[in-house]
Amino acid sequence: MFNEVEKPGLLMLGMLLHDIGKAKGHGHVAKGIPLIQGLTRRLGLTPEDGALVEFLVAHHLTMSHIAQRRDIDDPRTIGDFAATVGDSQRLRMLYLLTFADMRAVGPGVLTGWQAAILHELYTRTLARLTGGHDERPNRTRFAERLQAVVGDDVPLQAVKAHVAMVGDRYLTNTSVQRMAAHLRLIAQLDSAPVATELFHHPDLGSSALVVVTRDVPGLFALIAGTLAAHGVNIISAQIATRADGVAIDTFQVNDPAGEAVTSATQWNRLLDALRSVLVREQSVEALLERRQRAVRPGADGLVPPKIAIDNRLSDTDTVVEVKCPDRLGLLHLITRTLSSQGLDIASARIATEIDQALDTFYVHDHEGRKLDEPAATERLRGALEMALTQRT
Repeated sequence: MFNEVEKPGLLMLGMLLHDIGKAKGHGHVAKGIPLIQGLTRRLGLTPEDGALVEFLVAHHLTMSHIAQRRDIDDPRTIGDFAATVGDSQRLRMLYLLTFADMRAVGPGVLTGWQAAILHELYTRTLARLTGGHDERPNRTRFAERLQAVVGDDVPLQAVKAHVAMVGDRYLTNTSVQRMAAHLRLIAQLDSAPVATELFHHPDLGSSALVVVTRDVPGLFALIAGTLAAHGVNIISAQIATRADGVAIDTFQVNDPAGEAVTSATQWNRLLDALRSVLVREQSVEALLERRQRAVRPGADGLVPPKIAIDNRLSDTDTVVEVKCPDRLGLLHLITRTLSSQGLDIASARIATEIDQALDTFYVHDHEGRKLDEPAATERLRGALEMALTQRT
């Protein structure tokens, strides 16, 4: 990719100077811009070249932020980022700078999963910039392709019903091979309350857990709490619920060391517990309490959280960002609170920096609508603040 950069010297200059504002203290990106503007004039760069270096410095955190904190399956995310970069040359240079910047922090900071998401953001944005556009999925064509993959394993009527009952985002972002696997899992619900599938990606430092079950209020919270009680972290989630109430939830997870969770014994215990939780034979709270006794105490729950609620970042969902000290069961607590406010979670990005949780949720009400009313937004903010500041 570097060989496709038209002016590699400008990329090198932007990379050299991207943190120049740190000499001025907090808010180094904004504080670096005047320094860059003065410096590029002194170097005699053309206005066009100077603007390119300024762009790289101004946005050197943008791409990593979007990859880690935004739902890149949401078309609005890709569209807004494409508008920010403007053309494929700027995108290519920003991707290279971002990758190098994250990689250079230290060993293990840029995980395989983060690198994969960063590259996916690059390729989707490049497609948008070079003429790609979003079309509503053709459900008839999807049903034909899906039937060809499942063959005689699944009746044609079940295939057509599945394609008819899922949302556009699921169809757009799920391969027909994955859909076929989902249909086979759904068939298991005739004899079991939950069906699961597990994939390990050691090269990405993560495992993928697919959970198919009947939707219930607070399902995400139940799953998150069960995983936390067994020492498994969620790093991202994609939630799809069919019109008939069948939930197809896919979680990217890892262990506290940032590696794929490959212990068969650990997974067997976890999945047994998940089945028990979903049929109400035991509670998440009891699981978390047992886990809490076995690990060191978490952060003090009385530290005020930072909560941002935004309706501009997605055309379909309200985006809720929560930053607060990390602790055992935090994700369960947040998602339980979202559910208590009558909200469904479409997707989530979960990150931790040192001891701070940085969690992002794309949510809508049970009718699929954003939280447009200011009163509803404030109720949500108040509920989250109360939940996160109570002593645990």
